[in-house]
Amino acid sequence: MKRHALRAGAGSPAREGTVDMSRFAWVVALFLLAACGAATDPDADAGGSGGGAGSGGGAGSVPESTYDLSWDVGEPFPTPVDHHVSFVHETPGGAFLHVIGGFSGGAIVADAWSAPIAADGSLGAWTATLALPSPQAGHALAKVGDRVLAIGGMPAVNGKPSAEVRVGRLGDDGGIDSWTEGKLLPAGRFHAAAATRGRDVWVVGGIESTIATAEVFHAVLGDDGAPVAWEEVRALPEARSHEAVFVRGDFLYVVAGLSGNPNDGSAVSHADVWRAALHDDGSLGEWDEQPELPKVLAAHSATVAGRSVFVMGGLGTAGPSAAVFRADFRDDGSLGPWQEMDPLPQARVHVHQSPTWGDHVYRIAGSTGGMQPKKDVAIGTLTRIDEAATRSSP
Repeated sequence: MKRHALRAGAGSPAREGTVDMSRFAWVVALFLLAACGAATDPDADAGGSGGGAGSGGGAGSVPESTYDLSWDVGEPFPTPVDHHVSFVHETPGGAFLHVIGGFSGGAIVADAWSAPIAADGSLGAWTATLALPSPQAGHALAKVGDRVLAIGGMPAVNGKPSAEVRVGRLGDDGGIDSWTEGKLLPAGRFHAAAATRGRDVWVVGGIESTIATAEVFHAVLGDDGAPVAWEEVRALPEARSHEAVFVRGDFLYVVAGLSGNPNDGSAVSHADVWRAALHDDGSLGEWDEQPELPKVLAAHSATVAGRSVFVMGGLGTAGPSAAVFRADFRDDGSLGPWQEMDPLPQARVHVHQSPTWGDHVYRIAGSTGGMQPKKDVAIGTLTRIDEAATRSSP
């Protein structure tokens, strides 16, 4: 099992086999000092990788094939930001890419933005839409139909992980019509991840107070899109925060992340990948191990496209990563081996979702560490490849 200790010490070089904490601790220390990211499946409207949401079915869907992925640079986002969430929502008038909350300009923000997606996958002008009721960063996100949930996160620098659940109603004009308060989580969570199947939502791991937890919460969403009640279901094999999660078919997958306390030097980064069956009552089956990533990662994203899943960016042993890894699903839902793909245009941390629309993947902003959120936009293009070798177990 690949794992490496995080070692603190601003200005110190990274040790072999460790993550350079001086590039990562800036935001963890800011958020946790006083008080103590989301994947997308184009074939289903579901949250993942820190709560990212797929584009849903119809024109935005990607067929059940395996895919390659290449990258171009898009027009910059209006403001530098990281620790935000992003997702695609299709309306009768077209698809829109949304970005909500995050850390920007030295503060946690409540901002919400959307941009129309053109037929060729390019983005139109960004427009500010209805902001969150109050600032949130490092929150999980789930989307079902025209409802989006902003779950937990940190409400202020040096604050405590929040248990709040905000439910946004998405409008046909590409904006957000309203925000309402949903049922609180059983405990506050920062850097948890969320995923959905139908009206079921799971909130996985995250930081409770100062340390990662293995707890997993489940709720069914009511007709208003808000959780009816939260319950604790089968825990992860080990505590995790800063992980990526996604649902594909009848399985929940958890990819890499951190254990321990990122603020005191005890955090350990991981490369493991786990899978659990989803039961009709929202409970989880036993966790089983899938092939590990080639490298440890945290604060990355995972995106499903047909029979492929891509893990992108995040924090590696040498700091912010531009690496992209792909694995293909077998018929039983297990993963084949990981392979390294063409890298991202920029190495970025805290881009917790990479949502899809059609044959395009979107990565908005993120950080290079050291309190340096950026405005970069990367647009990926999915290309179908031969899937024959991936369809049976070895």
